[in-house]
Amino acid sequence: LLDNYLNLYATEPNGTIVGYSTSGVGTVISPLPGSPYPAGVTPTQMAFASLNNSGTSLYASDPGDSIGGILAFSANSDGSLSPISGSPFPTVAGSSPSFLLQVTDSNGNQFLFASLSNTGQVASFSIDASTGALTPIAGSPFTVGNGPGTLANVFVNGSSELFVINTLDHTVAAFTISSTGSLAPVGSPVSVGTASGGMAIYPGGDYVNGITYGPVIYTADTVASAIETVDVNYSTGGISAGTVVATSSPPVQLIQPAP
Repeated sequence: LLDNYLNLYATEPNGTIVGYSTSGVGTVISPLPGSPYPAGVTPTQMAFASLNNSGTSLYASDPGDSIGGILAFSANSDGSLSPISGSPFPTVAGSSPSFLLQVTDSNGNQFLFASLSNTGQVASFSIDASTGALTPIAGSPFTVGNGPGTLANVFVNGSSELFVINTLDHTVAAFTISSTGSLAPVGSPVSVGTASGGMAIYPGGDYVNGITYGPVIYTADTVASAIETVDVNYSTGGISAGTVVATSSPPVQLIQPAP
């Protein structure tokens, strides 16, 4: 499910996205005009981007697409979805795109990142601020590890970083995001026990007793019934192993509410 405050969208495994209006109060749900919308083969994860014309674009990964396509739609003023010219945008033939992450850098440039779970890569696109169309970043896709899953982003001392949990390596890897959207590794991946579930991040930046504390990454370890953490150095962006917190039952999904 993905919510843009007024409308609610949900992917369905039969190749459609359904849309509902919440009337802005969250209690009234009715189908949007034209819903359900054709959406490739097996749309799964979604992401939004805001455009210069006050419009919105919606993206969905489609692991059933032979080109590893990312579906792109314009969200019209009535909430209905229209395909963006060029959609679906290819990643790697035979890949299985899963998690999507939209990132806006300090200069207002927007990028879309997609985990390619079966190739060990992350695909990177720039987002056209007028049309919502996607353009592959030079060098994309970037190798990140074995079985990349959830993606997260945070600014570390002014620089934008991307973090990915590699579900088959049981590691978290960090990358700087350049002004063009390319990824460069920061140090080596950090082991997180047997974690292969969700990931959440606390943005850090707290200034206490003369020390600025960096972000903390939380990962779900369903095998060990624990939450494994990774510390991010506020000055360098480098990552290191944190703590292991036992849980009473296997955690599946983690979420850190916005402050």
